[in-house]
Amino acid sequence: GYSQLKNLKLYHRDLVTNNPYFIKIVEDYDEGFIFELLINDVRVYDFRKVVLLGDKEIVFQAGPTCQCTEKNVMNMYSSLLK
Repeated sequence: GYSQLKNLKLYHRDLVTNNPYFIKIVEDYDEGFIFELLINDVRVYDFRKVVLLGDKEIVFQAGPTCQCTEKNVMNMYSSLLK
């Protein structure tokens, strides 16, 4: 349910914010968030969105190889909204 989703999101947020490249959370949502990293003096953006399907947990993300802009990530995240 909702509390499981919230706990999952907080778990992933802790993982991300403990990354040494982490700069800030850009947008925060009930089921996920968009964040900024600084890698080799380059600002990149990524997201996590958690979805529960039955007993399965699915975590969407752009991934470290994306080197996405903030706009790319915003578009990806919003395309996953129900």
